[in-house]
Amino acid sequence: MTDLGRQLFSFSVALTAALLNLGCTLPPAAPAPPPLLAAVPSPMGMAVDWTTVYVARRAQAPVLAVDITHGTVTPVGVEGGAGAIAVDVHDLYWTDDSGVYACDKSNCPGTRITLAGDAATDIAIDSDNVYWSVQNPAGPGRIMKVGKTGGAPSQVVEFGSPRRLAVDGQYVYWIDAIGVLAVPIEGGAPMQLAVLAAPDTTALALGQDLVYFLTAQGQLFQVSKSGGTGKVLLSDLGDSPTGLAVDGQNLYVTGSEMLLKMPAGGGPVYTLAAPLDQPARIILDPQNVYAADEASGIIVKVPKQP
Repeated sequence: MTDLGRQLFSFSVALTAALLNLGCTLPPAAPAPPPLLAAVPSPMGMAVDWTTVYVARRAQAPVLAVDITHGTVTPVGVEGGAGAIAVDVHDLYWTDDSGVYACDKSNCPGTRITLAGDAATDIAIDSDNVYWSVQNPAGPGRIMKVGKTGGAPSQVVEFGSPRRLAVDGQYVYWIDAIGVLAVPIEGGAPMQLAVLAAPDTTALALGQDLVYFLTAQGQLFQVSKSGGTGKVLLSDLGDSPTGLAVDGQNLYVTGSEMLLKMPAGGGPVYTLAAPLDQPARIILDPQNVYAADEASGIIVKVPKQP
């Protein structure tokens, strides 16, 4: 190090110490540019297992598999597009405008089965069943279910326009024009969990005892799974944020061209990645957060603990 370099370093150390002694808080370092996992045109739905992110895309484009370590992109054999997608240890599940399907991830073209012939939109899975929603322009929509290996589908509920399904083994949750609702997985009367002045909900995620949801007005709420008054956790997330996930300890949310993290019960907000043109869906594995940027057509991968 040159004499000038030593002088500048000493000055920086002294200035930092002086600011701390005065009680000042140094500004946090700016987040690094979003780490690119892969370029995937028109990403829409996503699902992840221990090795792979599966990406459903718009415009009838084939479903792609992205290796989470190397970012290698390969087709999985689902041609003609998918509207929503889910994955478990062995199988891949998806919907399109003509049905609900499943296949073995290791050989999708050779093992594909049709679970239902509905023009389904969203999809969710638990340990035993596949759930999907069906829209009906002429009347109430439906939530349906069937066993993962097939069989006769059964109706869980007929109500409103269900979308963004989530399931916890006891109840199916969804968002609708009137807010956030739930119904037992065996069927029954739907329950509205929160009454909102502007109930235009855009995303949903489940905690152990709480339901988290986003609104088109850029707010993040939580409400008890048994219902009650919604609590605002964040505001000013921009227009119609759609990315939301929770892992038991922390919430991950998109908004205002950023990927954010905060404690699940509320608290400090941290920026994990910025800028993102149009961040949409978020999915999680035990170590990382994955977000789809719909505008730029990229998938980013960010460690949960940067």
